Amino acid sequence: MGRDKAMLEIDGETLLDRACALLASVGCGSVRISGRPGHPADLPDSRPGEGPGQAIYDALELSRSTDQAGILVIPVDMPGLDAGTLTPLLLPSTSRCLAWAGYPLPVFIASKGPMPARSDAASVRGLLAALGTEWLATDPHQSSDFINLNSPSDLASFARGD
Repeated sequence: MGRDKAMLEIDGETLLDRACALLASVGCGSVRISGRPGHPADLPDSRPGEGPGQAIYDALELSRSTDQAGILVIPVDMPGLDAGTLTPLLLPSTSRCLAWAGYPLPVFIASKGPMPARSDAASVRGLLAALGTEWLATDPHQSSDFINLNSPSDLASFARGD
């Protein structure tokens, strides 16, 4: 993208603000943001530069130490996510980890249960495999929910509603 995705704007709102508002709308009481040093809600990376799997591992460790039920992880660069996409991940389940088939993020991970090895967090998919993720079925109308912004043309296309 060539610049900080979290500060990109759609309809006058940054992607970071959109993501925080979405999390609040589905009942997340505590929102932490990985990789935002200086932000009041920053969750420092214990292994900077080692990728999102490590950041998710850090968030899971924090949730366990603060007795939270679990963590809901969303990427800031998926502006098509909405409450309808996230709510099924938060429903009571016998699975410890829930995500949508074909999409490792967003994901809900319950805090209770054994911690996987730190090495499993070398990638998001590796971590989710170690957690025994249940993959929820998707249908074609959901594909726009999972649009990921990786280029200026992706942003322009999303903003136009393409």
